[in-house]
Amino acid sequence: MSASTEFNVSLTEIEREILVQARRQNETEVKGREFAERVKDTAVDYSPVDEGRYAGAWHVDPRQRTVNGMPAWRVKNDDPKANMIENGTGQNGPRAQGGSSPEFAVRAKTAAHYGGTEELIEAD
Repeated sequence: MSASTEFNVSLTEIEREILVQARRQNETEVKGREFAERVKDTAVDYSPVDEGRYAGAWHVDPRQRTVNGMPAWRVKNDDPKANMIENGTGQNGPRAQGGSSPEFAVRAKTAAHYGGTEELIEAD
């Protein structure tokens, strides 16, 4: 006769326990912050550089609330021209003031670099 052990544990219970253990790990916060910094560095790499203000405006902010109880960060660019640089200014041809700037799509390129899509990025 062979001895066997059987456990009946739901996937939800396993996921819940993983989250409980991860929340207790300081490493979760350290690794999350390191990843956010890498994402920021990637956004800087994709940023156009004229005077350097836009590329230099990328920074990592800790989120005020957690996501599913886990620490979270936001990679942001607060430069006043960020939306114009991101989306361009000449969607329908040159602007009346003369000229337009191209769409640089830094958020989309950065998201794609990590296998995501721009829709997953919350624009401020």
